Amino acid sequence: FGLLGSGRVRRVALPGAPPMSGFPVVLRAGSPEGRDAVEFRLERIGTDHLLRISGGAEHVGALALFDGEPKWIEIPGHREGALAAEAARTLGPKLGGRLVVVAGIHYDSASREEIARIVANVRKLSEELARSLPGGGAA
Repeated sequence: FGLLGSGRVRRVALPGAPPMSGFPVVLRAGSPEGRDAVEFRLERIGTDHLLRISGGAEHVGALALFDGEPKWIEIPGHREGALAAEAARTLGPKLGGRLVVVAGIHYDSASREEIARIVANVRKLSEELARSLPGGGAA
């Protein structure tokens, strides 16, 4: 994860896919040694998009669909649904087409403070990605 301890957002270029000029796009925020690291991985599927939000032990905790309005399903016992829907609401209108968000973040016995940092990191990545998209503000 590199220099993420300060909470800065880092774009990760994958081989053959420079950030924002191709897919997939990967963004990370949080402390790699801590329990607040979050990763966004955005992929294109035809004219639609898939966003994976993960951190800690990867899994599927919730799904959100943006097709004009966000809709979400949360797996029983999970709490990622509202965050997935929030990301879908922020990014869906800027991406065009449909956006499916799959979210799964799990850190054993996370404290309230850790959960607050995780939520802040998800929001930070949503905003950073939205600003990077056409019509999103900063280039």
